[in-house]
Amino acid sequence: MISHLGRVRKIPPRFHWVWVLLAVITWGGRQWNQNHLFSPVIFLKGVLLLGLAGAIYATACRRRPGFLFLGFFPLLWLAASQFQWEVCAQMDNAYWIWLAVFLLSELFLFVLTDGRKILTLVAPLWVVLSALFPFSLFQFLSFGWIKDGLFFKKTRWVRYGFPLAGLTVWLFLKRYPPFHFLWYDVFEVFFNDLFISFFFLGWLGALSFSTRKTSWFPAFGPLFLLPLGMIFLSDPEPYSPFRQAVLRWVLVFFAGFGLESFRRDLMDRSWHGRLLWLVLGFAFFGGVL
Repeated sequence: MISHLGRVRKIPPRFHWVWVLLAVITWGGRQWNQNHLFSPVIFLKGVLLLGLAGAIYATACRRRPGFLFLGFFPLLWLAASQFQWEVCAQMDNAYWIWLAVFLLSELFLFVLTDGRKILTLVAPLWVVLSALFPFSLFQFLSFGWIKDGLFFKKTRWVRYGFPLAGLTVWLFLKRYPPFHFLWYDVFEVFFNDLFISFFFLGWLGALSFSTRKTSWFPAFGPLFLLPLGMIFLSDPEPYSPFRQAVLRWVLVFFAGFGLESFRRDLMDRSWHGRLLWLVLGFAFFGGVL
């Protein structure tokens, strides 16, 4: 008798790039539908974000046995979304650069297992994120709950190194505003736009990766710490649509882990259970268009 896990392992990792191809086609259609013009620069900027996200999803499948179609609906959600268009089409590339560097750091967190290598490669990237926008600073607290295990070794390097790096950034970059309570952006995204549903899906994915054997998985730290950073460390602008677009992008990206966790851990594996997963994936398109 062939187990479910055995069937999953027979599917090659390159199979996941099929969904990246579908997302690229969808992104091209989204761009054409926006203004009936095709900009190679805007298209390539979106393709790079989708490619990095697809690489992270495919890598995550190796970390979590049984993850199979991870990246199918989430990449299509991102490709069809209004907020990806807003980030890629604006003249100021700071928010797009932030997303690209953020995804590169996430890829390293899923690929690497040595704490010293993670600190060496990821900490400089997070310094860049914090230099671009102050709300990224809380991400340096993502490693406080991890311990040595199957997926992480030499955890003392990251458990103490990242908070020290964050403190150094705080002290040496003088343009940070003082702590204040700026709730508008998070309230607008979470409650007015109802993206709190994507947040809860991402939370489900974080729980799926954070087991007794693996402890806390730090790649999910930004899911919780980025909204806090936007509340307490954002520049005091009354309205920032691009900041909200970045938050929406990150929430939908993390929701991909929750959708796959729902399929793997909670869904009935009969045909009607899989149909429910399919309908749920299509239903979330209503939240991103």
